[in-house]
Amino acid sequence: MTLPDRKARLGVAAAAALVSLVAYATTLGPEPYWQDAGLFLAGLKVGGGLAPSGYPLYLLLGQPFVAALLAVAPGLGFVRAVHAFSAVWGALAAGAAALCVMLLLTPGFRFFSGPVAESDRDAPAPRLPPLGLFAGLLGGLLTGLSYSLWFQAITAEVYSMHAFFALATIALALRLGMEGPLGRPATRRQRGLVFALAATHGLSCANHLSTGIFVLALGLSLVVGLTWTVAVRHAQPVRPSAGLLVAAAVLWGTLGFLPYAYLPWAAAHRPLAMYDDVLTPGSFVAHVTGAKWTAREESYGWQWERLEMFPRQLWDELFLAGLAGVALGARRLLRVPGLALRLFLGALLVVAWGVPLAYTQGSEYDFWLLPFFLVLEVVAAVGLHDLLAAAGARLPAPAGRAALAAGVGAAALGPLVLVNGPLLDRREDHVPADFARNLFRHLEPQAILFASSDQECSLAYWLHTVEGHRPDVAVIMQPILADPWYTRWLKRRYPDLRWPPEGPGQPVTNDEWVGALMQQNWDRRASYISKRPAIPIPDVIEWVPVGSLWKLYPPAPPEVDLRHWDTEYRNAGALERPARKHFQIKVTDPETGEPGIRRVPYVEEIRKFHQQGWLNLGDWSLAHGRPAPAVKAYEKVRAENPDFLPPGLAFLLGRAYATVGRDGDARRIRATPFPARVLLAFADDSVRRGDYDPAVWAYERLRAEAGGPAVPGLVLGLARAYFASRRPEDARALLRETSAPREVVAEASCYRGDLLLERQDHAGALAEFEEVRREMGPPVPAPLAFRLGKAYFAVGRGEDARAMLETVASPPNLAGEAALYLGQIAKKRGDGARAREWFEKSRALDPEFWERNRAMLRQQGITD
Repeated sequence: MTLPDRKARLGVAAAAALVSLVAYATTLGPEPYWQDAGLFLAGLKVGGGLAPSGYPLYLLLGQPFVAALLAVAPGLGFVRAVHAFSAVWGALAAGAAALCVMLLLTPGFRFFSGPVAESDRDAPAPRLPPLGLFAGLLGGLLTGLSYSLWFQAITAEVYSMHAFFALATIALALRLGMEGPLGRPATRRQRGLVFALAATHGLSCANHLSTGIFVLALGLSLVVGLTWTVAVRHAQPVRPSAGLLVAAAVLWGTLGFLPYAYLPWAAAHRPLAMYDDVLTPGSFVAHVTGAKWTAREESYGWQWERLEMFPRQLWDELFLAGLAGVALGARRLLRVPGLALRLFLGALLVVAWGVPLAYTQGSEYDFWLLPFFLVLEVVAAVGLHDLLAAAGARLPAPAGRAALAAGVGAAALGPLVLVNGPLLDRREDHVPADFARNLFRHLEPQAILFASSDQECSLAYWLHTVEGHRPDVAVIMQPILADPWYTRWLKRRYPDLRWPPEGPGQPVTNDEWVGALMQQNWDRRASYISKRPAIPIPDVIEWVPVGSLWKLYPPAPPEVDLRHWDTEYRNAGALERPARKHFQIKVTDPETGEPGIRRVPYVEEIRKFHQQGWLNLGDWSLAHGRPAPAVKAYEKVRAENPDFLPPGLAFLLGRAYATVGRDGDARRIRATPFPARVLLAFADDSVRRGDYDPAVWAYERLRAEAGGPAVPGLVLGLARAYFASRRPEDARALLRETSAPREVVAEASCYRGDLLLERQDHAGALAEFEEVRREMGPPVPAPLAFRLGKAYFAVGRGEDARAMLETVASPPNLAGEAALYLGQIAKKRGDGARAREWFEKSRALDPEFWERNRAMLRQQGITD
């Protein structure tokens, strides 16, 4: 089946691409956006790998494109050139969407169904009427001007290329389906389309592995279209050429996976390019599949909130006219003969929606939905075509039909332009770049900057690598510091840094690595970090707030310099820019205590970052007997949002007022009513952070308001806070008064020792636990026996540890971890058989512990 109006169709697709490209060109910015944009810019600059899954096709095509564009227009700038690369792919995606719409609207459209007579194979398809061409243009613009694609087409990211390959795959599948069943012998056109489809989908996998979702849809449509439709409805057996399918599969695999060979090549040939953990088969597979990232504890995991926010996302993508078009288009496509098209689109939509819904790295959820939205936008254009056809039949005058088409087009595209345009206009958006510059603004020469959040890591790396800003500073990404490949890379990148000696005592966690580097370099390079790690530091140095960062001073200065809290943003009202809520923050529901997420704009995270800097100043000032700066800092936070007064700020501000003698203000602030569950969540969180005074304040308020220990968890929480804040008599009085069981008394009494264990102060923890043992007397409760055994094990007293741990039979989580330590003790004694027995018992008692700590256990040689 030939397409006699091919030039007209290509012209419509080109028009949709050109209009979209103009929209992108008039809104792309000169500097990076948030999230991973800085990493992609740096990856193209240094020519190395990228974060899993590596995105080799993006790198292989992006580097020559940017180089050629800058050779022609050197004044464009590197960042704009990369944004132009994304814009071109977004425009091509809009053109591909237009082609998809026009294929579906071809009169007599079929999808792997219909008669297979030789005379029918080469028959020309009916010419597409002008209304079909208009619907193709409308579909291309519905796609090109949609929020998700427009967002990505002006961002240094892989998603606009991802959108093009997704739509190109759909277009080729639809075009192949129009040729009827793929029997034997296949026509020349069928063979060409099969190879084109295999090549396109293969390349898509080299860019973004999520296009693997097309495999199920293509497989179902081919199998059902070739067997059920033809064999049953037309009584013609199907014998597709095995050689053709094998050759197509080889082409698909070659183009899909051969580009990934670039990653180990870059790792071997570009020593200063990041993400080089791809030089062994195991690390290569883990990197390409992203397995080692999606399994991290900080991943978001399943979230019911995604279901709740999806309707709003759908509305923001299509608006009213687009959603109406989807309903009408679905009705038309359900009538296409055979099951193949219904299975193809149905499977594609279900998987394209379901995979992102369950994807563990939740912060990318919005744009993993892009293939789902693309299919809906194509279907919407088909539905709007049918609406115009039905309404136009009642308007015989051409002018009336033209006015109707213009009205429907305006209703569908107008909201996209009017809403998305202002949201995505980044021509003067300097906030991400200025945020990065503010990170470096007050750093001493030769400093070490430990970047903690996604925004810090990505944008600091861009500014440092692409712009060459502050080459004297060592930028270290704290969230991946414990990954062995990254420490190897840092040693090459910053050879003058001192590193802890290699051997059994090497750090394991990110915090331990931060502490080790600071310990090795504090006397020669100042260290800065936004989130202080829970590690002990020498007495001769101290953490001091410096703007939104903390700095290790040897020793602390007599006064802090408030100029460090000054930030420079070129945009007026920088943190007030309108933006959609893409960024996800882990929160605890104060009503239920259950973990969840809260979605905010990216700039809200930056607002919180700067706000935390003022809170740090207040806390530090109070702790150092400087109440006046503390009052100023807390009032600064309150002034920025007068309605914002959580229990934490109420406590801090009240304490600061009381310290400076403003007792009336202190009583007024501290008397602010809060729901009991909010206070309880605040108190529990304060204890977890090691901030005990506010925890005691909140627990005591709760107890007074409840008239006793009526709130669940209050007794244990308040007792822990008392013990940790060196008020043991108050804790014991509370536990006696409430007749707490010995296990609860042991849990509370051991809390200060638990904190010392977390800080790796094993001897101090053991002393605390032994004191609790003397006070409680025999018999030793299981919680205390477990902690004593753990501390004995940590200080090398294996036999004492074994005597304690063998008495721990419950609860399962303690008994499981106790068995793990007993297995390690047996292993050190050389009793391998007994060690394996203990390890198997530990796994059976607490399988969740083994799953969470798989990497640590493997590192210690306990499990494979």
